[in-house]
Amino acid sequence: MVDLLLSKEEYETLRSILTIIDPVLEKKINTAKQKANEYLITLTTDELEDLAGYVAAEANHEDDIGRQKKLERLYDRVDELLEKEEWKERFERMLGEIEDEISEE
Repeated sequence: MVDLLLSKEEYETLRSILTIIDPVLEKKINTAKQKANEYLITLTTDELEDLAGYVAAEANHEDDIGRQKKLERLYDRVDELLEKEEWKERFERMLGEIEDEISEE
C-alpha cells in the first residue's frame, strides 16, 4: 500500500476529475483522511498507476491553462511517488534474491 499525501489544492484538483475515475478509486479519494490542510489517500501501486493515467489524460485534454498546470503538478506528485514505489519494489526483490543465494550456500 502507498500513502499519497496531498495539499488541499491538490486534493480539490483531484476531486474535480472524479467523473473519469474508476468507482473504486473514486471511493478511496472521497474517503481520504484529512490531517490539517492535507489529505491522505492509501492506494495500491496499481491504483496509483491508474490515478497517474487519469490525471495525465485530463491534463492533456484541458483547455484552461491554469487548470492544466494544476493537473500537471498533481501528475508530477503522483508520478514521483510511483517512481519511489517502483524503486522500493526492485530493491526488496533484489534483497530477496540475495537472501536466497546466501541460504543456498
